[in-house]
Amino acid sequence: MKGRIFSVIVLVLAAGVLQAVPFTCLGGIKVPTAYVLPHLMAEFSAVSYFGPGVDELTYVTVYDNDFVITDEQDLQFTYAGVFNFGLFNRVELGAVYTGNEMFMLNAKAQILYESETLPALSVGMDNLFSDITQKDQDDGEVDLEKHNFTDLDDYTANSIYVVLSKSTVLRGLPFSNYLETVLHIGFGQNRFEGNAELSKQLGGLFGAVEIKPVPYMSVIAEMDGYNVNFGANFMYKNFEFRGGIYRIEEIGRSEAGRDKVKFALNVRYTLDYFSEIKAAGKYAQFNPTAEIRPDQRRRAEVRRETGAAGENPLLEELEAIRARRRQAEEELDEIRRVLED
Repeated sequence: MKGRIFSVIVLVLAAGVLQAVPFTCLGGIKVPTAYVLPHLMAEFSAVSYFGPGVDELTYVTVYDNDFVITDEQDLQFTYAGVFNFGLFNRVELGAVYTGNEMFMLNAKAQILYESETLPALSVGMDNLFSDITQKDQDDGEVDLEKHNFTDLDDYTANSIYVVLSKSTVLRGLPFSNYLETVLHIGFGQNRFEGNAELSKQLGGLFGAVEIKPVPYMSVIAEMDGYNVNFGANFMYKNFEFRGGIYRIEEIGRSEAGRDKVKFALNVRYTLDYFSEIKAAGKYAQFNPTAEIRPDQRRRAEVRRETGAAGENPLLEELEAIRARRRQAEEELDEIRRVLED
């Protein structure tokens, strides 16, 4: 009960966006992770994207023939749809269509599976087939009549990256007996490189921390290479409901389209009908914390071994150890009887 109350409080405080357009298929807010979908598993995402100038920028005349973007952009709305698909437990492909009439593909390949001591390692490329290139942005040659919206750097074509992800479990904390955390860190080009001073110093380095106080929700804080994002994720069966705020460092700036909060809401459905792995364990099949994570698969295993309801993860683990101990004692008794005969 305390866990449910805590998750509701966090969701209320974080009420804003998790995955911003067009990055609903990356796993973090705007930072990719090293995990991929299991073989033949698919995800469908629908996202509502809110922010100043996300649909269309407003221009004003300053001098004779010069136009600038007004710094009083109203809060606008657009959308995106995403389809992800996993192949061979190694590859994940994604297709993205946005309300800005852009179609792009994402691809990611997992090189190393996660182990108890080593992180997962993946390489990928975002925004394939986007017609907004880094060179055009650097040269100021982007077609603003066609791409008349803010945050063009999010859509930069052919953004290559490499990323590491590692899961850990913290125990004995004052406020929780069990706290799963996931760290993501990587390096990328194009959309991962910003023009601000901090971004230039990072040089494409990005990172994120995901915390799961209870199995059905998580909170994420990240630096995507040029800005800070924060969000929350709530899971129910095959559905995920996401919300968060991004480009936090730009809030309050008077520059064009950057003086208001940007946020989005995302609903994602996982289709696991054709996959041997079910939605509850889609990122757990190679994750060392899966054996002690209080998810549906673990609870079912404990119930089979002990007959316990298994709501507390520490009690579940203890009951599982007791069950294995009883089994070992029975085997030793059998060996002892055979030796005595």
